[in-house]
Amino acid sequence: MEQNKKATKIEVEYSGKAATIFSIIEEAESPRSVLDEIGVVGTKVFRRCPDSCPICGNGVLTTLELIGVANRPLFWECTNCNALHCMEERKWIEHRIKKLDGCWTICQAWEMPDKDEFN
Repeated sequence: MEQNKKATKIEVEYSGKAATIFSIIEEAESPRSVLDEIGVVGTKVFRRCPDSCPICGNGVLTTLELIGVANRPLFWECTNCNALHCMEERKWIEHRIKKLDGCWTICQAWEMPDKDEFN
């Protein structure tokens, strides 16, 4: 049983998504409000994947990377309630978001994902 639980956890840690926040940054008052807008809950840092979502108790979490903020995932995302749980200190993430001020992207430069990858 313990071995099966470990295998599931490894699968969760390596599955993930990436997102852009450029349009949110333009309208946000501060980096803190950007994190609130995308669904970051709490300030607790989870360096390792939690056994379950602290909000809803769901046992399946994926990783989420914010393009341009860091070259690695920054959040654990619950597949049930979509709550985001920080992998790094919130202030560190906010500082990285602040550095993105003035960055932009052109949507035509991105490939259209397959329809089965849509939310």
